[in-house]
Amino acid sequence: MVSPHVIHRVFQCPPGTAVEFYIILGGGHAWPGSEFSQKIAAITGPTTFEINASNTIWAFFQRFRLY
Repeated sequence: MVSPHVIHRVFQCPPGTAVEFYIILGGGHAWPGSEFSQKIAAITGPTTFEINASNTIWAFFQRFRLY
């Protein structure tokens, strides 16, 4: 668990691949950490600020190289 409302799961994959999954308990179809998502919560549902999706995705992709 990342926080009481965010669960992080990592799946065992073949070498050279990776799958990570974040579950936002009670979250809507929103971008975690987004002020804009919070402003349109009537459309997208609730968002969380317990993680920042932009920073999390960037950190994930920085682990890999394109050849």
